[in-house]
Amino acid sequence: MFAKETLDQLTKPAKLHFAERKSANYDQLDHPELDLASLDKAYDKLEREESSSFPELEFFGQMHGTYLFAQGRDGLYIIDQHAAQERVKYEEYRESIGNVDQSQQQLLVPYIFEFPADDALRLRERMPLLEEVGVFLAEYGENQFILREHPIWMAEEEIESGIYEMCDMLLLTKEVSIKKYRAELAIMMSCKRSIKANHRIDDHSARQLLYQLSQCDNPYNCPHGRPVLVHFTKSDMERCSDAFRKIILASVSWGNIKSGAILQNHLV
Repeated sequence: MFAKETLDQLTKPAKLHFAERKSANYDQLDHPELDLASLDKAYDKLEREESSSFPELEFFGQMHGTYLFAQGRDGLYIIDQHAAQERVKYEEYRESIGNVDQSQQQLLVPYIFEFPADDALRLRERMPLLEEVGVFLAEYGENQFILREHPIWMAEEEIESGIYEMCDMLLLTKEVSIKKYRAELAIMMSCKRSIKANHRIDDHSARQLLYQLSQCDNPYNCPHGRPVLVHFTKSDMERCSDAFRKIILASVSWGNIKSGAILQNHLV
């Protein structure tokens, strides 16, 4: 009896952190949901995309906490900050998840993750795929799993939400393919961990984001295919300037006519 109690004390940690499952909080301008169909579509597009170069840009402003403004040698660039960071994080996760080794960071306080009974059963069957991306969950209680260490590419503050997201992605996936699982996992995690619309960032962070974007294989589209930026050439700006000037002249002319009519009424 004493031996069994001693063994339990040795194998069960003194402290545990029960992970909280939080629902995704999307802004209306971001992706409303990440279902299997949208992930499959994004994966197919990413498989066909080619690398592209990026111009040297000078950041000079932000609008509504959503769009970054920058100028380059060939005109004005308006960058969607969420789509830009989503692309940056997607390529970071794609690289990290795709080159997993067995390096792990021990947790001082292990995490407990709990699932509905049917999900827990399916996770047990697909546990090897989680291990392929560096996540080692062990059964702990009824429909519970314990995480005692985490892959070094995952920041500790990401563990609670990140592990649930990885498990959810595994439960969504019908075809058990490690290549596809890794790719779609990178897509999902990059979206959920990117800055949202209506979120102001300081000038240093904006310039850093533009630099990171310039290092991406494809800096022009987010993983779902949405454009990252809109480019107005110098010619485009000149046409806008001409149109604006005509509007001003028309307003001034109409104002003169209107003033003249009012003056004439007074004279009469």
